[in-house]
Amino acid sequence: MLITSGHMGEVNSLQFSDSGTYLASCGYDKQIYLWDVFHPDCENIGVLKGHNNAVMDLCWSADAETLYTASADKCGSVWDNVKLKRVRKLKGHTAVVNGVDAVKRGPELVATCGDDFKVLIWDVRVKEAVMEHQANYQITCVKYSLTN
Repeated sequence: MLITSGHMGEVNSLQFSDSGTYLASCGYDKQIYLWDVFHPDCENIGVLKGHNNAVMDLCWSADAETLYTASADKCGSVWDNVKLKRVRKLKGHTAVVNGVDAVKRGPELVATCGDDFKVLIWDVRVKEAVMEHQANYQITCVKYSLTN
């Protein structure tokens, strides 16, 4: 059993990196914690700060050097896990962003979904969504298939 401390409120999502070496957590305290699960004490290796509201979801890039987040501040974010800073803010939703997922191979594409009934697809090299899907209801989760 793994027990960590750090968040000052509810935790919304926990995700292991693909290698299983790292764990990321996010929550209502607007922060993202990074953990080294192979360290005997499950050492906290960094805290990412920058969202203005609860962080609802997160996911890792395939190489674990980048983290993607979805937030109630109506934005997604792209984080550099080495420098522990945000490198891109994904602005395009008009309501809470509930979910985020990234492709594991191929171009660096990220999907976000939200209470604005939208799924937005982002090429993180550019500042705007490259595709939009409009639904009839709020969308709470988005996932790429393993084959993209």
